[in-house]
Amino acid sequence: MTKIRAGFILISFPLLLSACGGNDANTNTSPTTKVKQSVELTPLQRGERIYTRCRACHTLEDGQKNKVGPNLFGIMGRKAGTKEGFPYSKVMTASEVVWTDDTLDAFLTRPRDFMPGNRMSFIGLKSEEDRAAVIEFIKLKTGSISSVEDPESP
Repeated sequence: MTKIRAGFILISFPLLLSACGGNDANTNTSPTTKVKQSVELTPLQRGERIYTRCRACHTLEDGQKNKVGPNLFGIMGRKAGTKEGFPYSKVMTASEVVWTDDTLDAFLTRPRDFMPGNRMSFIGLKSEEDRAAVIEFIKLKTGSISSVEDPESP
């Protein structure tokens, strides 16, 4: 009787696992559906979604407190390591980096490679599109760009 029960479990276990996969056509769990959902996001929506990885350590709005990382309000155009009230690493404060789209992109690619010795533990963003989206989102939320696009701009 134990052999029969064990055999039943061995046979039924893969069936149970496949049932958990949600292959029902009415569910939105297929890889294709996930790709479609991410393609339909605007760049700012994509940036907001990607920024969720950052918000555990960084705040964006003026007057919010620093966390493990500094508040990023006003980051664009500011020299790295100069946000008052945050204890930066020596390497960050000694750097001559000024935060622009290009320097922030390079930093977010792989922070430890861009500035060896900095304390940011984030591994980086491989995708150029992801970096561009999160930079635009940060710029929008930190007062570096308007939420309404200028119709006169090229």
